[in-house]
Amino acid sequence: MERRRFRRLAIEPVSCTALQHGRLVDLSIGGAFVACEQPLPVGSVVTLRFSLPDRTAPLEVVARVQWSRSNASGRPGPRHGMGVRFVSMAPEDRLAITRHLRRAYQLKQSAERLAADLPVRLRLEDGVHPGRLAALSENCVWLATEVALEVGTPVEIEIEPGGDEPPLAVRGEVLRLDAPEPAPACEDLTPPPPPEDALVQVALASVPPGILERLRELLGG
Repeated sequence: MERRRFRRLAIEPVSCTALQHGRLVDLSIGGAFVACEQPLPVGSVVTLRFSLPDRTAPLEVVARVQWSRSNASGRPGPRHGMGVRFVSMAPEDRLAITRHLRRAYQLKQSAERLAADLPVRLRLEDGVHPGRLAALSENCVWLATEVALEVGTPVEIEIEPGGDEPPLAVRGEVLRLDAPEPAPACEDLTPPPPPEDALVQVALASVPPGILERLRELLGG
């Protein structure tokens, strides 16, 4: 069996078609594992069609089956499926896969985070907006803000530590939006509580030396 050239990353299952319906359950820039009921023979060439959550247009990739797994296999993981190697794809599809993998990796790395509550200023193209730092990890921050942001938006964040200390400035890109929970319905005429701000997860791209260490000190982490 030919060795993989690219490391695969487990992802949230993505629906796909390859002469049949299936699901991508891991992915790399060079190939994928397709969970399906009737794996194709090794050597088969197939057009794999699938969509990614952060891209509206579907992707079409020509792939070759490298190995198949049936129910008789005793290996762990999905029992039916096939490993495919990507043979050709459009440049924009390769870029879309690369971005999706980067975001999936950042989400995986940000699983452990430190709770925070510090005021921030968000510098965007349309001006400066207030917000709060809600949490921090090695490569991400979570912000509470009323500003409507989209995934992929670049943002400069000035975190205010308090006192006479100057703001701590970092740069990043919006990775994910977490909508607030809707206010519960009230049976009487009491107005519902005001909605909470949405949490915005930002992947850090530029962090001056010592900034994360200083934030951990402020947060007691």
